[in-house]
Amino acid sequence: MSSDTENPTPRTSGRQEEEHEAQPVIFCLIAIVVGIVTGIGAIAFHHLISFFHNVFFYGRLAVDSGNETLLEPSIWGPFVVLVPVIGGLGVVTLTRTFAPEARGSGVPEVIDAVYFREGLIRPVVAGAKSLASALSIGSGASVGREGPIIQIGASLASSIARLVHLSTWQRITLIAAGAGGGIAATFNTPLGGVMFAIELMLPELSSRTFLPVVLSTATAAYIGRLALGMTPAFLIPAPEAVTAATLGVHNILAMSVLGVACGLASWGFIQLQSVTETGFERLTRNHYLRHTAGMLMVGFILLAVQQFSGHYHVAGASYATISEILHGNLVALQLLVFLFVAKLFATTLSLGSGSSGGIFSPALFLGATLGAAFGTALSIIWPGADINPMNYAVVGMASIVGGVTGAAMTAIVMVFEMTRDYVIIIPLIIAVAISIGVRRGLLNETIYTIKLARRGKHFSSERHRNLFLLRHAEDFMEESFVHLAPDTLVDDAFERIGRDADVNYVLLTNGVGIVTAVLPFSELLNAEHEGNAHSMRLDELDAQDFVFVHANNILSEAVKQLTNAGVLYAVVIPDQSEEPPPTQVLGVLDKDHLADSVMEQFRTFSTGG
Repeated sequence: MSSDTENPTPRTSGRQEEEHEAQPVIFCLIAIVVGIVTGIGAIAFHHLISFFHNVFFYGRLAVDSGNETLLEPSIWGPFVVLVPVIGGLGVVTLTRTFAPEARGSGVPEVIDAVYFREGLIRPVVAGAKSLASALSIGSGASVGREGPIIQIGASLASSIARLVHLSTWQRITLIAAGAGGGIAATFNTPLGGVMFAIELMLPELSSRTFLPVVLSTATAAYIGRLALGMTPAFLIPAPEAVTAATLGVHNILAMSVLGVACGLASWGFIQLQSVTETGFERLTRNHYLRHTAGMLMVGFILLAVQQFSGHYHVAGASYATISEILHGNLVALQLLVFLFVAKLFATTLSLGSGSSGGIFSPALFLGATLGAAFGTALSIIWPGADINPMNYAVVGMASIVGGVTGAAMTAIVMVFEMTRDYVIIIPLIIAVAISIGVRRGLLNETIYTIKLARRGKHFSSERHRNLFLLRHAEDFMEESFVHLAPDTLVDDAFERIGRDADVNYVLLTNGVGIVTAVLPFSELLNAEHEGNAHSMRLDELDAQDFVFVHANNILSEAVKQLTNAGVLYAVVIPDQSEEPPPTQVLGVLDKDHLADSVMEQFRTFSTGG
């Protein structure tokens, strides 16, 4: 069965009735299970890519990884241009038949599921994404491994959450945990996995969401290390190769300029990616023709790069080429510029025509080539300045990843974990900030959110922390209320409080002073307008149920109580008050007043941009 739907909605009949909130300890254990499954999935995905790479390029059945060494010429010679096409046909078949949402990087689809579809991801996505992405990367498409493993981990987490009928917020938290775990296991970056989940996946950052994410990510990273080793993704020369001049003012200023260049490159990457996707969609509605055309162009780029340099530098994730740059083995300025341009077009053609894979690895490649080229050119212009192009390559990697994704801390932490180069952390942080600032000045969308924006789903990476929710209930309560007995006639109520009194609520109170219901003053005015004031009792009007909240309860807790009880009013009582039902009341919170407070406080904390 095929479908053109980008994100089919999973079946949810009966889901609401079955959901429940697991206890914290149980939820953390489930998060660990997600980490175990995701870690194993990352290992399997790693070997699956190697299997397809060996089959497509060298005609052998093997799962030894080719990521650590430069790719030698294929046994197919010039016919290697057809290898990405053949792999692409398999990708289209998988995505058209089983999971249309497996096309592309996968991260926008996970964000879509988290913020717009209650964390629901179809179980079939994990299998389809694994095969489709392994086919794409293994056959030479210029895409990375992080997008697929994020979507795979998220799909597995969503499936586990639905299997045990977790509540929506716990299901979404597990998706973030699965995505972070996939990143951590794939790149051996446990801290980076946590930061990725926090910056891009979690709508809420609190102890109840942070702990499961950390447990899942740490578990996945541990399993990944057991199978793939403890070494970082890129082994760079010993620290003695870096001199104190690295932190000199001239190097910091130069790396800041590099940050500007990376911001411009990030903007160009995002724009070209968007234009390419739109162009292929307009070219033809036939997915097979669309992807064949794109991958044939990628095949010719691979052949051209191999003829020019001797290796397929831009095929797949290209980690070996990045490693060569960081070791100083690829320093020729013309070659670096050529590889930057080739990778840029190979990546946008791959993803734009329908490949399944991520953009993180291509962003690392673009940053390494741009940074090394910048450093090499600077060393030629200023030979006595002690310029080390490898340092500029590391800074470029983090800067373009940050500029493209908008995730500053993820870029900084992950590149540090992948290179273990702490010496240049200060200029690296500065360059990443500048890169993101330049890109945002030109384009507010990231490479992830721009795809959602085209679907009419606008996602802001600047999720305002609603600080007013940390203020106390007593700061927002209305104190304009009176206590009256439920059997009081409306006319008598008006005589006691007056028609023009500054009263918003009437609290119906029994003989011992306990509030039994909340009655908006407008109900009394309505009764008078209808001519029933002389005969109708207050308890015959539309009195409302309520919940008790303590004065020092933070507002988020008060809102949670209102939501869970399904009522519109909260009666505020002193903190030292006895357990409900209490007799002393300080004020009233109502839903409309809270909504007005949200708008007012958002205006206070908003930048107005």
